[in-house]
Amino acid sequence: MATYEFNGLKINSEDITVDDMPTEIFREIYDLCGVDVALSLLVNMCGNIIQVPAKGFTNVIKRIV
Repeated sequence: MATYEFNGLKINSEDITVDDMPTEIFREIYDLCGVDVALSLLVNMCGNIIQVPAKGFTNVIKRIV
């Protein structure tokens, strides 16, 4: 169990469900990566736009091949 603080409110990750997520994308993040990753993004990255590259493995493929 992790505890997160946001605007003076302490939130225990075990008390959070997927239905508490603010958007469909965050529901997917919750399902794929877990509650702690979703909460960490909400607390630490709020207001930021995160774009996942379509070709995110390009450098790995170049190195391996």
